[in-house]
Amino acid sequence: MNAQATDAGRNDGLDALRGLFLVLMTLTHMPTSLQSALGQPVGQVSAAEGFVLLSAFLAGQVYLRRGLKQGFAGMRSALWARAVTVYRHHLVLFAFGISMVLVLGMVNGHDAVTNLFTQYLAHPVLSAGAAAAFLYQPPLLDILPMYVLFLLITPWVLEHARRHGWAVPLAASLAIWMASLLGLRAAFYDVALAWTGLPMAATGSFNLFSWQLMWVIGLWLGTARTLGHPSPLQVTPRMLKLVVLLAVAFFAFRHIAGQVPFGLTAEGAPTPANRLTDKWDLGPLRLMNVFALAVLIAAFGPRVARRLPLGALARLGKSSLPVFSAHIACCLMALACFGEPTPEGTLWLDAGLIAGSLVVMYGVAYLHQMASTPAPVAPRRRAVQSERVAPASSAAPWIAGASVPPALLPPLIAPTPPAARSSVTGSSRNGASCV
Repeated sequence: MNAQATDAGRNDGLDALRGLFLVLMTLTHMPTSLQSALGQPVGQVSAAEGFVLLSAFLAGQVYLRRGLKQGFAGMRSALWARAVTVYRHHLVLFAFGISMVLVLGMVNGHDAVTNLFTQYLAHPVLSAGAAAAFLYQPPLLDILPMYVLFLLITPWVLEHARRHGWAVPLAASLAIWMASLLGLRAAFYDVALAWTGLPMAATGSFNLFSWQLMWVIGLWLGTARTLGHPSPLQVTPRMLKLVVLLAVAFFAFRHIAGQVPFGLTAEGAPTPANRLTDKWDLGPLRLMNVFALAVLIAAFGPRVARRLPLGALARLGKSSLPVFSAHIACCLMALACFGEPTPEGTLWLDAGLIAGSLVVMYGVAYLHQMASTPAPVAPRRRAVQSERVAPASSAAPWIAGASVPPALLPPLIAPTPPAARSSVTGSSRNGASCV
């Protein structure tokens, strides 16, 4: 997962990959007649898996280095601050959904919107409180709560991995995933909802007990280099050929058998065999497809990134959280204004909805990065500032950049030179982004 890094310490290739996942999610979520055809285009895997895996990879990479520099408390504070930011986005999106979107949907008579908020319409006060506590998660509003919970537990996972290695976290995560396939989620929510007494059943499509495995594996991959381990995604040439064949087989399987590859029952429900590729529970075959693609991206991604113009996608990826929220808002507004896609819908309308959403997302990314960029310091003021800090920096040059001398830091986390520090400060707000 390496690619060309920017001067500010970012990685254009990874940012562009994250931007690509955002575009693919928009194509999947936008209510158009192209929704089914554009969903899962590269195999029995969606953009959500790639986005979660890459977000965890970057979180492990960024926050473990912060922990090495600032200790566990500094790493935990940074992760929890990020969780608070994601939580605020969740609350804003929920408020937007139950206000403007719901009102427009009811005025226009679109059941697609009212069906999203059925339980809120029946129990508005309890639903609002349950949404704040993640016990009520309408469709499209169930992704950010998962990120918040994962960010909250990440400090202890990274600290254990730093001190004792990854064997226990990976084994525990795998065991929880296997238990989730046997019904752990249903049992947990039955007990939790009965204990709280809330009349809620909509707790989100994503099975957190399954998807935590994707997050933990992403953290593991992201910390390998910092901890001095070889990347688990690096394979031998012979193994790489097998992975290519596996990815091609999954690609053909998706486009020949469809997104429900093992068919439906007489009642129209997916057959039990479809659990092998189930998205919400992360079926075993889906996991194989995800990691086959991850190996291919690690092997060929850097060469592809050097040959393609990635500016637009990288801009989306650098502002992933506001852009993600913007895409959810666009999808909700499209449902409220136009409802579910119909067979008689036109390709012009579909193309307009998709293009308009992408323009909004790019505009949000542009404005976010403009607001995050520090104003340039005037030459005279910069000279005065350098004179003020010169005695301290000459006495102890590492104090401003790290808590230990540079000689004791690994090369990857060496303190930033004073001349470059002002540019890094502006980008660090996004550099530590994991959503």
